[in-house]
Amino acid sequence: MRAINYGLDRPAAKVTAAILCCECRLCEAYACPLELSPMSYYVAIKGQLKAQGWKPEKRQDGAGPEPHPMRDGRLVPTHRLIARLGLTEWEDQICPMDEVDYCPARVTIPLRHPRGIGAPAVPSVTVGQEVAVGDLIARIPEGKLGANVHASISGKVSHTSETGIEIVA
Repeated sequence: MRAINYGLDRPAAKVTAAILCCECRLCEAYACPLELSPMSYYVAIKGQLKAQGWKPEKRQDGAGPEPHPMRDGRLVPTHRLIARLGLTEWEDQICPMDEVDYCPARVTIPLRHPRGIGAPAVPSVTVGQEVAVGDLIARIPEGKLGANVHASISGKVSHTSETGIEIVA
């Protein structure tokens, strides 16, 4: 976090390590004892590095980045995270859904990411068709970027549209 305060004339290893931040916000929810936001600094560093045209150096052996040597000691103890989030009173409660398998009678599966990321999938099933869990029910058109869609329950397709597919068990 200090590096951003001193500018980014030369990206040092510690500064470029900000690129590895996955922006999960764990640092905000738990890790920082000063309740700072290291993630916001990392996002700023990434923006500055991008503006400077910085690219990470590729290793000669083609492998990815090495994990930090202290990685195992940096893992977040779940019980402490639960306490920090104020969820201790519910920690030992059992969710009723944990006791039995949940089998919905009907599902509607969207064909596009909620944020509009990627191309929408096109239904590959028809109304009345029987499907099983895991069956491909919609695919991404050739040459487009997106995710194929698979059935989450077994049953009969009751409705298809540009936005979703409904399956009734």
